[in-house]
Amino acid sequence: MNELDTQTIKGIIGEKFYFVKATENFLYKDGKRTEEVDGIKVKIYGTKDPERYYTVKIPGTLEVVKGFAIHTEVSFDNLTGKLWAKVVRNFGTVELSMKADDITPVLK
Repeated sequence: MNELDTQTIKGIIGEKFYFVKATENFLYKDGKRTEEVDGIKVKIYGTKDPERYYTVKIPGTLEVVKGFAIHTEVSFDNLTGKLWAKVVRNFGTVELSMKADDITPVLK
């Protein structure tokens, strides 16, 4: 499937995004986690379904989100994504995988 742009993603999860937490993103080799860090994973929710969380992968370290509080409205630079099928024990769901170049808090 083709890559989804920011507007399409907003149509799926909502016009605004809110920060929940961030963790280091570790690389995997042969299905096993390595100690090599490849950016961060930011957990967010959108306005369409605030109880559903999504992950956005971003280059950099946890310093990028230092000082972000939970429920802070955020925006992303060059947010893109892909839909993919996840199957667990004969039960399938469609998941949204996203990445961005940067994250910033929305100043009000």
